[in-house]
Amino acid sequence: MDKRATFGFVLIALVLMVWMWFNTPPPQTGKPRPDSAATSIAVQPESAKAKPPLERPVEAEHKEKEQGLGQFFSSRAKGAEKILVVETDLYRAEITTKGGLIRKWELKNFKTWNQFPVQLVDPEKGGDFSLLFISKDGKQINTRNLYFNAAFSSGVTTTLAGEESLSVNLELPVGEGKKIVKRLTFTNNKYSFDAEVLFVGMQDVVSGFEYQVVWENTLPYAEHNSIDESGFARAYAYSGGELAEIDATSETEQVKKDITGVTDWVAMRNKYFALAIMPTSAQSQGGYLEGSRKAQPDRGEKESYNLALKMPFKAQREERSRFTVFLGPLDFSLIKSMDKGLDHIMSLGAAWIIRPITEYLMLPLF
Repeated sequence: MDKRATFGFVLIALVLMVWMWFNTPPPQTGKPRPDSAATSIAVQPESAKAKPPLERPVEAEHKEKEQGLGQFFSSRAKGAEKILVVETDLYRAEITTKGGLIRKWELKNFKTWNQFPVQLVDPEKGGDFSLLFISKDGKQINTRNLYFNAAFSSGVTTTLAGEESLSVNLELPVGEGKKIVKRLTFTNNKYSFDAEVLFVGMQDVVSGFEYQVVWENTLPYAEHNSIDESGFARAYAYSGGELAEIDATSETEQVKKDITGVTDWVAMRNKYFALAIMPTSAQSQGGYLEGSRKAQPDRGEKESYNLALKMPFKAQREERSRFTVFLGPLDFSLIKSMDKGLDHIMSLGAAWIIRPITEYLMLPLF
């Protein structure tokens, strides 16, 4: 090998190392980053936020909502919200009976640019991880609008240690012998939880042959420079060994992608963190991705994504599906261990020659 070739390989290695250093997540206790003209809205603790005024209950509004839910679900439009806190070594999560949702997912070992814990679920949006389907009376039902039953007392904190796990049942009764159950299982030292969705006696309630597992709100930004973070924000679906991707680059047009066929997972990411929903039992029959881009104060930009997995509904007496939901940092070894090709959401370089070099030569150095 002559001197020019040697110099060329050395130069390529240096460029890749600099690129990997630039894209490595910040230290867990790093200092705040300097201000930038392109900023996102600062993340503040709940105590520092101005609380919205309480809305007056309007009976007509309640009736309209109930009518929109039809004969099967109108009785679940009202209820008492209960919140359970689950604390592990890695995160602090809140589960709410209002919608049966993950209301918060706060990472313990990562900070935002202004030194608050990274929050991957926006509590102001009520939470996420709901079910969407059409009922037999023609109503589109999103379970985020319904009140579930749960055995836990509101305000209780359960702390997990070692290899401990906790399962939480959220039950939506629809009628005699008819219900939807979401069973969420949290395990210490994992940036994921397992979910089981069970339909009992719902063959005369759910219409068609499909329901969707949906995540409707984007991952909150953690960086001060929203332009920079938007440059990494994407939504993905992995189907048939191929990666589908959307990137919301325009403020005037939404981007959408409808995927048909078996889909291994759907996911979204920002610069340093990701969400992924992966079916682990019944095969999905498609996915859906949607994204938009909006201007922010001080010439900033923010991209927002929502996604869904389409699951089969066979109108049987009892049907169940299982999922793993990942909410954590974009650490390559961690993402790779989730299997199913989830590491494709990592920015390792698109070219066929760059990705192997990055994965097997550069990443072990970090």
